[in-house]
Amino acid sequence: MIHLSLYRYFHQVVLRCLWVLLLATPLPIVLFYVLPNTFVVNIFICVICVFMMLLFSYFVGLTVNEKVYFEKKVIFLKNRFKEFRNI
Repeated sequence: MIHLSLYRYFHQVVLRCLWVLLLATPLPIVLFYVLPNTFVVNIFICVICVFMMLLFSYFVGLTVNEKVYFEKKVIFLKNRFKEFRNI
């Protein structure tokens, strides 16, 4: 079991999630109200929303150690894909 105080949990998890949410949602909301309501535009807004969440999750939501781990995994998968393509 992980021993984490309520204050540390709130600060390290909940506040980071709220920051990501607050930073990632304004652009999709503005696009939703500015662009016409069509199927293609709605798909575009969903893609923008996912991209913004990923972007801010990386830059705001992750600690330095988590970023290093993530970068190592991406490089590993990239090299694995190159090996698979060369076969």
